Amino acid sequence: MNNIKETDFPSLFTSADNASIKARKTDIRWVQIQLGSLLVAAFASAFTINEKPLSIWITVFISVALLLSIIATWASKMQNSKNNWQRCRTLAESIKRISWFYIMRANQFFGLSESEANNMFLAEMANLVKQNEDFIAEICLFQTSETVISDNMRTIRNLNAAERNSIYLTGRLQDQVSWYFRKAKSNKITGNRGQSFIILAQVLGIAGAIYTLSIPASNFNPEGLFVNVALIIISWMEYQRYQQLSKLYSVTANKLQLMIDQTRNISDDSKLSQFITQSESEMEKEQFYWTL
Repeated sequence: MNNIKETDFPSLFTSADNASIKARKTDIRWVQIQLGSLLVAAFASAFTINEKPLSIWITVFISVALLLSIIATWASKMQNSKNNWQRCRTLAESIKRISWFYIMRANQFFGLSESEANNMFLAEMANLVKQNEDFIAEICLFQTSETVISDNMRTIRNLNAAERNSIYLTGRLQDQVSWYFRKAKSNKITGNRGQSFIILAQVLGIAGAIYTLSIPASNFNPEGLFVNVALIIISWMEYQRYQQLSKLYSVTANKLQLMIDQTRNISDDSKLSQFITQSESEMEKEQFYWTL
């Protein structure tokens, strides 16, 4: 049986997908530099050195680290990497969703002839390009083909409802459910690990306070150091949203899994259209969270 691959979607999907991956990596890199520089500065500032020229060098080192953090923050804002990632990801998912509607004869493509569906699909793609024309030229550098409607998309669209349902369940829903469950688990594990590090830093901060009280003449201030470490970890956790995403992915995966179990044997075009519209709506809700 034919199946759909991402390379069968319009080339603009590949462009937006690749551009979103690049923008996401760029955004993460700037945040890592920003927080990493603050972490280095926090470690250096935990030491009180009065002897020159060592004290001067430490001051310069801290200033350079803070300056690097400022530069990373400024560069991220100037490149607008987070917004670029969100827009490219939204565009890619919109193209994929409309492509599945076309292939499955669902939603706005239900009941249309092949020529009507083709014209509507091309119009939908043109509308997406118009909506994103301010940055579309840049992502088109990733395009590998000028094909909008691939032969495989046309072929699968002409299969009967039962065959299209089977392809949708395998090529779209089951693939997404596996991805959601996998990401929910990894985000949960990383989130729990991050919470543990925050607690550890707080405990070490308390121990540092006791140390400072016990040895007031010490040149090392672990209390302030570990307070800053805890705050930096909290900032990274807020940026990555591990706990929120874990819950969101898990809820979405379970909803889709239930839908799969209830609709494995659809052989009616109208019911298939309703099912696909509902399932795509659930995935769109999850994807909307990226723009918050």
